[in-house]
Parts: sequence; structure tokens; C-alpha cells
Amino acid sequence: MLNILMFLPRLFRYFGMFQTFIGVVRPVWPHIARLWQRPRMAGAVA
Repeated sequence: MLNILMFLPRLFRYFGMFQTFIGVVRPVWPHIARLWQRPRMAGAVA
């Protein structure tokens, strides 16, 4: 039980880092997806 209590703060810190990463990536993601799809579509057409 003590082990889990010691592990909780680390888990919350990783979750916060993950949340900030999602917050940064989400607004930019459509542009990244568009840049990824464009060469693939061009290669499929050619």
C-alpha cells in the first residue's frame, strides 16, 4: 500500500506532462496530418 502511495505523485506528474503534450499537439495536428497525407496521395496518383 505504501508503494502505491509513493508511486501516485510520479503518475500525476507523467499525466500532467502527457496533458500538456496533448494541449500543444491538438491545435497543430490537422496541419501535420495534411502534410503527411499530401505526399502519400501524390505518390498514389503518380
